[in-house]
Amino acid sequence: MATLRLLAGAMIGAALTLTACGESATDKSAAAEKSAPEKAVAERLAILPRSETWTMTAANSGRTFQIFLATPEQAAPEAGYPVLYVMDGNAMFATAVDTARAFARRPVISKPAVVVGIGYPPGTDIGTARAYDLTPPVGPKTPEGFGGADDFLTFIEAQVKPEIEKRARIDKQQQILFGHSFGGLFTLHTLFNKPEAFQTYLAASPSIWWNDEFIYKPAERLKSKLAARQGSVRVLLTAGEYEQIPDPDVPETPPVPANSDAARIGGPQTPNRMPAPPADILAKRAQVSNAQKMQRLLAEVPGIAARVVVFDGEDHGTVIPAAISRGVRVALGPGMNPPSPAPAAPNLAGETPEPVPTAAAYMEMTPEGRYDLRLKVRGLPEDARKRWLAQLKFNLDAGLPYAAHLALHDERNAMDAKHGTKPVE
Repeated sequence: MATLRLLAGAMIGAALTLTACGESATDKSAAAEKSAPEKAVAERLAILPRSETWTMTAANSGRTFQIFLATPEQAAPEAGYPVLYVMDGNAMFATAVDTARAFARRPVISKPAVVVGIGYPPGTDIGTARAYDLTPPVGPKTPEGFGGADDFLTFIEAQVKPEIEKRARIDKQQQILFGHSFGGLFTLHTLFNKPEAFQTYLAASPSIWWNDEFIYKPAERLKSKLAARQGSVRVLLTAGEYEQIPDPDVPETPPVPANSDAARIGGPQTPNRMPAPPADILAKRAQVSNAQKMQRLLAEVPGIAARVVVFDGEDHGTVIPAAISRGVRVALGPGMNPPSPAPAAPNLAGETPEPVPTAAAYMEMTPEGRYDLRLKVRGLPEDARKRWLAQLKFNLDAGLPYAAHLALHDERNAMDAKHGTKPVE
C-alpha cells in the first residue's frame, strides 16, 4: 500500500503527494525539488499509512482534481465501509483521516471508515479553483469565476465514486459528505439538488451568505425531492462562536487590495496566519445565525434529522478540527439516528384531461413543445388547471436541479414574449 507524504504548510493549499513505501531519503529530497509550489509550502514531512493519491480529470468540464484515499486497517464489514468524502482535500484530508482513525479505536462510539479527499494538484490556484467548483450556479446572474457546483457534483457521482468503489469495499448506504466554508455551501447545494447522493451531510461554517443567501431558494424544493423517493438524510451544521463576533484575542486584519489574489480567497493566506475579518463583515455574514436558521428550516422537512452545533472560542479557521471531529462522531456513531423516511407524496392532479409529464419527460420536450403544452393547460377549467400545475410543480421540484428551474423560468418568459401570450393565474 502506498503512503502519502504530507507537505505541511498553508492551511489553504497544503500539498499532499504520493510516496511509495521504502522510498530512500535521497528519493525524498529529489521529489521535494520537483515542484516550486511544493517547495513553497514544505516545512516538514510526515507519513500517512494506508493512503494514496492520484489525479482525475472531469469528463464534463475538463478540470483536473487531486483525489486522496485512506482506508482503515480493520477488515471491511460485510456491507462494506462507510465512506467520508471531504471537500478541500489538500487542507482537510489528513485531519479527517486522523480523526476517523481515532474514533475507530473507540468501537463503542464509532466504526472504521474510508476517507476520500477531493482537492487540486500542485500548482493550482486553489482559492480561485474552489470558488468556482464549490459555489452553485444562479442562472445568468452567476458571478464570473463562480457557479461550477453542478459540474463538480456530476464529476463526483459519475467518476470519483465509481473509482473509489474499485479501490475499497464501500457501503453505498453509508456515504457522508463534509465541506467547510464554500465546501459547506457545496454540501448544502448537494443536499438540496440531489439528496440521495449521500445519507449524511456535514456542513461546517457553510457560506450561506454567498450571493445574497441564494442557497435558501433551492432549499424550498427539498421536501418534494425526499417525498418522491421516500428518502431520509441526516444533517449537521456547525459554526464557531467567533465567526459572527470578533475574537477579543485576535486583532482585525488590515484590508487587502480588492484586485489581489488574497482578496479573491478571503484575505491574506500564509502558513501561520489566517485573516480575522472586520466586525461588520462578521455580522453581515451571520455564520452562526444562518446555521441556526438553516437547521430550523431543515428540521421542519419530513425525512430529515437536523442538528446545529456552535463551538465556543473558535473562528472560521480554528473551528475546522472541531467540526470534523463532531461530524465524524455524528456520522459514524450512535448519537444521531436516521429519521423516518419522508411520506410518499399524494397524487395532486387527480383526473385531468391532459396527462402530467414527469420531470424527465418534460425536459425531453422542445421549448416549442413545452409552450404548446402550457397553452393547452391554460385552457383547462380553473380547478383542473390548478391541480395539473400543482402536480407538474411537484414533479419538477422532485426531479430537477435548481439551475434547470431557473432555465425553464427564463424560457417560459421568452416564449410568452415571442408569441404575445401570458400565464394564467
